[in-house]
Amino acid sequence: MPYARFRPEDALLLMSHNFTLEKKFLAGLPVQGYRYIGMLGPKKKFVKMLDALRADEVPEDVYQQAAAAYAPIGLQLGAEGPAEIALAVCAEILAVRKQMAPKHLKDIEGPIHKHVLG
Repeated sequence: MPYARFRPEDALLLMSHNFTLEKKFLAGLPVQGYRYIGMLGPKKKFVKMLDALRADEVPEDVYQQAAAAYAPIGLQLGAEGPAEIALAVCAEILAVRKQMAPKHLKDIEGPIHKHVLG
C-alpha cells in the first residue's frame, strides 16, 4: 500500500468503513513515533483490529504503534452530528499535540496563556 510522506508530528486519522483496508494501513504504516494516530468508530471495532493484527503476527513495534492509537477518537464533549464530532476530534488532537489535559478555563488560576518575553 503506498503511503504519503507522513511526519511524526502529523495527525493520522483513519476511517474507511473497510476493516481490511484499515488493518492493512496500520500493519504497513512505518513505525515513526507519531504523536497522534486515531480511528473513528466503536471501541469494539478497534479491539477486533488489534486482535486481527496480533493474529497476523505483525512485528511487535507495529502492533504497539497501532495499540497506542486513539480509538475511538475525540474528547467527551457530548458531541452529536458530524460538525460537533469533528470539533471533539480536533480538540483531542490539539490537546495531544500541546501535551495538555483538557480542562475548563474557569478552573485555571492565573494567566491562561503562556507568554514568551523576548
